[in-house]
Amino acid sequence: MGIDDLRQDLSERLGKRVATLLTRDGAPVSEMVDLYQPSPAGFGGRLVLRDGTVMTWELWHEDREAWNFHASVLPDRSE
Repeated sequence: MGIDDLRQDLSERLGKRVATLLTRDGAPVSEMVDLYQPSPAGFGGRLVLRDGTVMTWELWHEDREAWNFHASVLPDRSE
């Protein structure tokens, strides 16, 4: 799976179009390894939807069979 495939998968999971993937620190992603975390084994970071909404997300492997997914909107820091 590449970055474009992951962006498409996350778009399908959220039901909204993902425009940009970022690392947990907010840096642009160039490789899948930028999003990998060893424990729990999976991936995570930030994403920006086409409407400008910024979210955090986690996708982790559990029981060697199922992938769990969680995403939440980051609060607007300008308030």
